[in-house]
Amino acid sequence: MPGLTLIIILSIVLPLLLAAITIFLVSRFFFGLMRESRERQSLLRDGESSVAEILSISDTGVTVNDNPRVALRLFVQPQSRTGFEVSTKLLVPRLSLAAFQPGSKIRVRFDPNDLQRVAVDTAAMNNQPRQTSSPIAPADSAASSVRGTAVVLDAVAAESAGRLKLVNLLLEMHVADRPPYQLHTKVAIAPENEALVKRGAQINATISLADTTQISLELPATG
Repeated sequence: MPGLTLIIILSIVLPLLLAAITIFLVSRFFFGLMRESRERQSLLRDGESSVAEILSISDTGVTVNDNPRVALRLFVQPQSRTGFEVSTKLLVPRLSLAAFQPGSKIRVRFDPNDLQRVAVDTAAMNNQPRQTSSPIAPADSAASSVRGTAVVLDAVAAESAGRLKLVNLLLEMHVADRPPYQLHTKVAIAPENEALVKRGAQINATISLADTTQISLELPATG
């Protein structure tokens, strides 16, 4: 019975083939991430440092350990040459999503011989308060910042960036020994964190004493 034999063979071969294809694709993806990580470490070690403005952020649909991998469009502004646009992808911890918003300035390192090779310098970002639209503060900015609280007066959803949501916030900032003041900012957050920026919410923040519009909001994970 050739027909029955063929059915039996296919019932065995097809699942094995599908499993092999799945393993190949998953392995290829993770080997790709490892290769990107090696290239990024090389750029962070040997690349030229510069300021870059985030032009856009979008979700790639990929998460690793619940952290989204986003696509960034940047305008790099080196001191040694004319500014240029470049795209890169980055795995961003959920707690750091608020720092990656259109208009924000971040530190990057790029290959002067290949301007399309760029890496975000997250270590430099961790040494300074997050910003809304002002230039990056010096690396020792921790000494010129203060802790405070941001009260959300208004929260309006803006355009979506893939899985991420952009939210326009009107904040009332409270800092010890200073009168409260208001400012507008925009944050990019995961949908599960949207309740943390609703009207009336209080968010811990770090504020630059040199420019009180430069703030870092601390948005905790929700599980």
